[in-house]
Amino acid sequence: MKLVSIYARVSSEQQEKEKTIESQIAEVREICKRDKVKIIKEYIDDGWSGSTLARPGLDQLRDDAKKGLWKTIYINSSDRLGRDHIDQGIVLREFKKEGIQ
Repeated sequence: MKLVSIYARVSSEQQEKEKTIESQIAEVREICKRDKVKIIKEYIDDGWSGSTLARPGLDQLRDDAKKGLWKTIYINSSDRLGRDHIDQGIVLREFKKEGIQ
C-alpha cells in the first residue's frame, strides 16, 4: 500500500469560516480512501499565513520529505503550500528533488 501524508493550512478567520482545517482534512482523507492509500502523517498549520514558508507544519513536512517517510503528499489546493507562486515552486522543487509527488 502506498504511504502518503496530508498537509492543511488555514490562516485567517474568513478562511476558517469557509474552509476549516477539519473540512480540508476530511476532504483529503476521502480522496485517500478512494485512492486506497495509507496516511502515515498529517501536517497542520492552523492560523499561519501562507505569505511565509516558515511554518511549523510545513517545516516538519519538508524535513520528513527529506527523510523519505512517504512518497506522496495530498493537499486540498496548492495554495495551501504558499500564497505566492514562487514559494509554491520552491517547495514543489524540493519535493520533486526527493522523488515526492
